[in-house]
Amino acid sequence: VIGDISSKELSSILSKPKKELMREINYVVFSLNEFINKAMQKDHFINSVLKNKKIYIVGNEDELKGLIKSRQIKAT
Repeated sequence: VIGDISSKELSSILSKPKKELMREINYVVFSLNEFINKAMQKDHFINSVLKNKKIYIVGNEDELKGLIKSRQIKAT
């Protein structure tokens, strides 16, 4: 999860998708800056998440890629 959200809020939001999927949803919360910094540093965990299949609750693959690209452009 990328953004500023509390565990309590996130747990509430994910309760319906967990029931629909009939499985646990494992998540880690990163602030936007933390995520971008880790992605630009080629963090192993972030790279693994980016390369593997994801289920989007909000947003999509294109938005995620755009987020990273826009931050990389600003950094150069």
